[in-house]
Amino acid sequence: MNRRECLHLLTGLAGAALASEARAQGSEQRSIPIIEPPDPSPKTPSFKLPAKSCDSHTHIFGPASRYPFSEKCWVKITGLERASSAGKPFHDAVPFAKTLIDNAPDRVLWGTDWPHPNVKVMPNDGEIVDLIPLYAADAKLQQKLLVDNPTRLFKVT
Repeated sequence: MNRRECLHLLTGLAGAALASEARAQGSEQRSIPIIEPPDPSPKTPSFKLPAKSCDSHTHIFGPASRYPFSEKCWVKITGLERASSAGKPFHDAVPFAKTLIDNAPDRVLWGTDWPHPNVKVMPNDGEIVDLIPLYAADAKLQQKLLVDNPTRLFKVT
């Protein structure tokens, strides 16, 4: 599956923090098809993903403002605890999230990186949630990030 076939792209902010290292190692984007469960539980929403969808975690090389956002690209805001060089409360990573949101407010969604793999100190998820108003300051933007955009992406029924 190549980039043109990829209908959505989920990018963790940790990729931005590790971009120069990944580039030096010649890291390439890899795509993994998403497989929809055959019989979703009646207690969980039904996710209808388009054919040829892929979940591709990639790195942002250079300024996020040059990232190729399009109607086929989705970005998940996550991993601030890994993108931060200062540590708690991770405020130094907020500009990464804000830049991504400012460039594509209708194409971003929020998520935690739970269970937080590859971190030295387990972050408090409540503290990570508390960062949302710092990069999505108004209620309308928070509604897009947390409700409207994920609903559109996953076609929740």
